[in-house]
Amino acid sequence: MIEIKISIPPVATVRGWFNCAKMFFKKIARFLNSPEIGVKPPTFVGDTLQLEVQNVRGGRAFPKVFLEDVTDAACKKTGVVTSPIEVYRLESLEPICLAGGARAVFGILSEVVVDGIGSCLRVNTVLINNGIKSRGQMFLSEPCPLAQQKELRLTYRVVFYSTNDYWTALEPDESLLYSVTPLPESGKYVLQSVKSPVARKTRR
Repeated sequence: MIEIKISIPPVATVRGWFNCAKMFFKKIARFLNSPEIGVKPPTFVGDTLQLEVQNVRGGRAFPKVFLEDVTDAACKKTGVVTSPIEVYRLESLEPICLAGGARAVFGILSEVVVDGIGSCLRVNTVLINNGIKSRGQMFLSEPCPLAQQKELRLTYRVVFYSTNDYWTALEPDESLLYSVTPLPESGKYVLQSVKSPVARKTRR
């Protein structure tokens, strides 16, 4: 006859297992209900390069896009950007809450044509003066013929901010690197995505 012994763990052990499982499922729920940055490849609409940002998971967040760096093809800084510059969202200067498939479209770059001189690239920025927002402009170079222009590389960073505190950045953010090359034969600029810099967690 085989004797079967059933060992019942102490109450404290069972309670510990229960608490661990509870914490595990809380972490899963928190993950599923937290925002996540989704970015569609930018496209030119008219003379403006538009970047669409979405919240592809749960929760709610305020999106912002910053131009962080401008370099030449050899990754040498041009000196145009010395600190992150907030980029204008096309719909409004006011923050938009992304949830449930809502989108925000940012005009991250524009082409400016000057008759008789040539063209140049411009970034539509957000200026804040005494707490009041307004639109600004930053030109990446002087206007000249496309044949005299060189490739530029622009680093953007997409950041989600908490809906509870507009100044608290959520982690992680997302870095985007694009090359913009002038093509004199076609009279246009060509945009190409470059391998993004290593994503980092930032607080702004």
